[in-house]
Amino acid sequence: MSDLEGKRKGDEIIIKEGDIEYQDDQTLADKFADFFCEMVDRLSDSHGEYSYSSGHSSLEISKDEVLKAAKMLKPKMCKGLHELPMRLIKDLATMAPELLAHYFTLVCAKGMPKLWKIAVVTPLFKSGDKKSISQYRPISNLGSIGKLFEKVILNRINQLGMLDGTFQHGFKQQRSTTTAMLELQDFVATNLDQGRIVGTYSLDLSAAFDLLRPSVLQQTLTYHTA
Repeated sequence: MSDLEGKRKGDEIIIKEGDIEYQDDQTLADKFADFFCEMVDRLSDSHGEYSYSSGHSSLEISKDEVLKAAKMLKPKMCKGLHELPMRLIKDLATMAPELLAHYFTLVCAKGMPKLWKIAVVTPLFKSGDKKSISQYRPISNLGSIGKLFEKVILNRINQLGMLDGTFQHGFKQQRSTTTAMLELQDFVATNLDQGRIVGTYSLDLSAAFDLLRPSVLQQTLTYHTA
C-alpha cells in the first residue's frame, strides 16, 4: 500500500532558528508554510497584477484524446490531495475513456473543480545547511486527474499549432531543454565561424516556483520527509 500511495521514508528533517531546533511534524509544517508564504508575498510584490478570462469553453473532449494523453503520462505513485495515484488514473483512462471524456467535456463547460487547483506541498532540500529553512524549496503535487486533463488540453493546443514559436522548446512535442541547448550551440558555432561576435544573456528567478495565494498555501501545505 505504501508503494501504491507513493510514500517513502527519508532522512529526518530538523530546522534550526537561533539556538532552537524543531523536528515535530506539525511545527515543521507551520514553519515551512510561513516561510513559503513569505516568499510568495515577496514575489507577488515584485510583479504586476495578472488578469485572465474566467469564461468557459464548449470544447468537446473525445475518448481518443483521453487515451492519447494517458499514454503520455508516467505511471507515478505520487498522489495529490484527492488521494488517487497516477497509476490508477491511467488504468481508469484505459478501461473507461468515454467516462473521462464526458467528465472533461463538462469541466470545459462548467469550469475546473477547485480541488484540482490545490496542491500538496513538500519541502525539498537543495543544498547547504540542512537545518536552514532557506535551503528548502516547495514542490507542489497537484491531483492526478487534473494532470490528465491538462495533458488533454495541451495536446489540443499542439494540434491547433498554437505553440508554434520558432525558438520555443517548452510545452512542445519532441522539444526539451536538450533541444534548446543544441539549437543555441548551433547558433553560436555558426555565427562564430562566420566571424561574427556572439553574445548571450539569460534570466533566472531565485527560488522560483508557481505563485499561489498565500491563504491557500497556508491551508494546504503538508509535511513529508523527502
